[in-house]
Amino acid sequence: MPTYNLESLFNTIIQSPATDITAALNKDKSHASLLSEAMCAFRNAVKLKRETVGLHYNHYATLIQAFDLRHERKEELSDSDANYSKCDLVWRQIIGLLQLNLPTPDRVRFAQAFHDEERTVNYKYIVGAFPDTPVDADWIDSGVGFDVAMYGCAVSGSQGVMTAWKTHVKEKISNLQNLCSPDLGINLRRA
Repeated sequence: MPTYNLESLFNTIIQSPATDITAALNKDKSHASLLSEAMCAFRNAVKLKRETVGLHYNHYATLIQAFDLRHERKEELSDSDANYSKCDLVWRQIIGLLQLNLPTPDRVRFAQAFHDEERTVNYKYIVGAFPDTPVDADWIDSGVGFDVAMYGCAVSGSQGVMTAWKTHVKEKISNLQNLCSPDLGINLRRA
């Protein structure tokens, strides 16, 4: 279950006129619209929270939902493949923002397009690097989360990145379950 349900935001994007989409892509903060309000609410809901205990990233399922909705609703988002501005908005400012505060191992996977040759946040396909530490989105308005999302710094997303991310998250869950397996003699209820 996603921490932040993106259904309403996707509906708003799909129903928004081109002027609102263009203003969002251009980061025009003076443009007032339902879309700008919805995007602001989304940014506030997923912005970095400084936590000192427990899991520090709460949006794995939300990121999976973003990939799923972008794929499932591609026809609506692209006006039947006639205009990809709405797809670009989802890729850059929803998926990108959700990626912005991933833990380092996940940043590495996206920066390297899920290839394991290097363990670095340097982009696989272009010169540059994914930010190597979580970023407070209140302080930036460019780069990952605004202008691009991360997949080896490819310009746009594909179904391949969605599948790679889902596989990666499933592996993480499986590894955690194996780590906490009763076969290892670990009793999680002991204090």
